[in-house]
Amino acid sequence: MLVIGAIGLNGSGKDTIISYISKKLEIPMITISDIVRKIALARNIEPTRENLTRISLEHIGKYGSDYFPKETIRIIDQKKWDAVGVAGIRSLVDVQVFKKKYGRSFVLIFVEVSDPATRFERVRKRGEPRDPRNFEQFAKQDEEEEKNFKLNAAIQEADYVVNNDGDIDSLINKIENLIPKIKELSSR
Repeated sequence: MLVIGAIGLNGSGKDTIISYISKKLEIPMITISDIVRKIALARNIEPTRENLTRISLEHIGKYGSDYFPKETIRIIDQKKWDAVGVAGIRSLVDVQVFKKKYGRSFVLIFVEVSDPATRFERVRKRGEPRDPRNFEQFAKQDEEEEKNFKLNAAIQEADYVVNNDGDIDSLINKIENLIPKIKELSSR
């Protein structure tokens, strides 16, 4: 079993990295936030970041802080995947649940971007309904995510750090160099 997760701030490139690795290794990809979006869709709630955060916190309050990683693991087990890429890991509890279930077969990558303005530009270009419209909203979302999910504590658990300050070609080169290390780490 190999589970490759990515963690980072909004707009850092987590989904891009997991998507690339999943395609390269020909493994499926699951995004924890897709579970939250599915709940929003079922309730006919617009998938803004605020609404998705509210749904996340509601489910965490009702079912426990480990609800989303356990639901993700349930899906992985149900589909009987031997390897999977997981995007959207946000909290220390998420990391702990995956580590408890998969041990050394869980590899966590922290995707860092030095300048918040770079992340904001990427988010702005992506243009999803959940994304902020200005930098002030973006900065406030960063603060809220840290307050609600303690992202910085989870980041400390990463096995690898990938800096994504550059362009997509630079990122792909870094991922290509990382893939053999991930395979080696997970085979121990």
